[in-house]
Amino acid sequence: MAALSCVSKCDDVIVDEGESQLASQFCLAEMFEKPFSETALPKDLPRLASRISVRSDDVEHEAIALSRPSVVAVGSAATGPAETVSTAETPAGPSAVAQVLNVLASIFLGSEGQAETRNACDVYDAAIHNGDDPQPACLELLTNLGGDASILVRALKLVNQGVILYGLAKLRETVKTPDGPLLTRDVRGPDGWLIHIEFFNESFRIRHVRKEQSVEMPGFGDPSDHFEFSFEVAATLDAGLERVCATWLRIVDVEYAPSMSPHRRDELMAVLGMGKLLVAAGSSRRFTTSSDSSSRLSNCEDATAAGEDTGVTSGLNNEVTEASKEASADSAMSETKDPGPGISGVQ
Repeated sequence: MAALSCVSKCDDVIVDEGESQLASQFCLAEMFEKPFSETALPKDLPRLASRISVRSDDVEHEAIALSRPSVVAVGSAATGPAETVSTAETPAGPSAVAQVLNVLASIFLGSEGQAETRNACDVYDAAIHNGDDPQPACLELLTNLGGDASILVRALKLVNQGVILYGLAKLRETVKTPDGPLLTRDVRGPDGWLIHIEFFNESFRIRHVRKEQSVEMPGFGDPSDHFEFSFEVAATLDAGLERVCATWLRIVDVEYAPSMSPHRRDELMAVLGMGKLLVAAGSSRRFTTSSDSSSRLSNCEDATAAGEDTGVTSGLNNEVTEASKEASADSAMSETKDPGPGISGVQ
């Protein structure tokens, strides 16, 4: 995991001491700054594009995976909630990769750039329909769009499995019970891993939201102690999408089986709570600006120091503060409040 670590590239942690018991340094700057061809983007985009949603002031694109029919694959009262897998192939028409790129082009490019993007995507789709390997075809597509000089490619540079692996490694390093790190596996299904790209008021954010569940198998683990949680790995970029401004890792929500023993519930709630828990965060102060964005945000740190609300750093602070407040409230109520019906399918 050393190649994924970029703590040395982060200057500070945004949250104040005491805002979150687990808050520690976390950054994705080094991963973002690599040339796209040296990252897993060309390999991962073809398989992850269907999990990407894109939202802006004028555009909303739902992740294709959420609209596909699914069937139960595995699961029982003994092993926890059933997993689901999609049974549908990519619908006829533009591929998921082409749809995502064309949506991003409608946000960031003018009519000429949008037309060039459509043409490049048409070439990619034709190659895929003819049986070409999607990975080298995707590398060629992203190169033809301009590579790292393209704002579309930069918008997608953190769409790779390394982001989730880094988040998981940090979680297992930080979130521990008296018995050690939590042993979990991913929840398979259309919403088991979603990637949200959001651009509002000149502020760009990308969020990976992943679901994990406890591991129970014959001879290991108690199925009555099943639990699930979702965690989020997110980053904001500067207005030109050239630098990472801030990153964070947090647990979004947690569900405990109603049959869980009080002792195990207390152990888990001590480290997971009821969700909304900031685990790690960081910011980078090494920002520059491209020539085409000089009239927009030129330097996140300078703008913040001048008292301007950039929608990037201040937005993260608001989210961190709100998450910390809600986590504290949940913790205070945990001894008296029933955590709810638990996880659907757990007996």
